Amino acid sequence: MPMLNGKANNHPVAIAVEPLRAAAVAMAREHAQSDIVAVREKLEAAGWDFRKAFPEPRWDDRNYKWLKFAQAEARAMVIPVGERSYMPKAPMFVNMDIEGCARHVVQAEQAADAQYELYALKLIGKIGDCNTAELTREFGGVWGDSLLVVTKGAVLTPSFVTERWHTQMIVNRSKLGKRFSQFPTRKLKPGRR
Repeated sequence: MPMLNGKANNHPVAIAVEPLRAAAVAMAREHAQSDIVAVREKLEAAGWDFRKAFPEPRWDDRNYKWLKFAQAEARAMVIPVGERSYMPKAPMFVNMDIEGCARHVVQAEQAADAQYELYALKLIGKIGDCNTAELTREFGGVWGDSLLVVTKGAVLTPSFVTERWHTQMIVNRSKLGKRFSQFPTRKLKPGRR
């Protein structure tokens, strides 16, 4: 189990959420592949002219940073064809770059893997020491909408406690257009589902 740089490999929470890591990485792969398809479709519609498909945004556009990010992301997935002109309005014809597209997918997978590790560490930090942890409900993976039940303390003593932790994913985009997820995890009051 190559998780958490060896820090919490044997923690019950890490063991409970580890099987869902592959699903999170697969979801990131799907999103990255859909990005590639979107870039390809946009280029095809523009006759493979990069500057027509992804024009230079105006500096006063309120989405300037996001448009520049989208342009840079698309530029990493293509390779210029023929003579390159540095004139601002001249066409720049491109083809899809297989290596650039593969790099985009790998980076998305690595980011999802890292986010998963950070989530598990955050959860371990919130819950603390526990005897057992079991993922009892998962809609959309551990982050989509999940319920983690943990037990703490010595069995058959007043210190024995069962806690329920609810996580629901919120997906956002930064000002630069980069996707990121937030995973608020809350301890449920006894009796709540």
